Amino acid sequence: MNNMSTQDRVKINKVETVINRISEIDNEMPLGQIRFFLAVAKNEGQSLRDITAQCGLLVGTASRYMANLMFIPKYRQNAGVSLIHAYDNPVDRRQKIIVLTPAGKKLVEGLIDGI
Repeated sequence: MNNMSTQDRVKINKVETVINRISEIDNEMPLGQIRFFLAVAKNEGQSLRDITAQCGLLVGTASRYMANLMFIPKYRQNAGVSLIHAYDNPVDRRQKIIVLTPAGKKLVEGLIDGI
């Protein structure tokens, strides 16, 4: 007998939808990279350091995730998918400002629609 409520099943279905939508882009994306992507979506236009602090990652790890989300490696089937873009902060060139690309915005919209 399954004691799960209908409401809990609905919540699990929503989580499953989010996972499936991300898997359509990159079925090997690590959880930390997904968390970083979602932090970018919530804090778009902030610096890499600020976004890194939001998701509790080391800057080196976040930089790797950023590179992967900007240019998914060519050896993968989904080569060329670009979900985020980084550019130099015009006020402080040592900082990178992170924004979603049109593909990144489309993914976020799809995730929100799935919820």
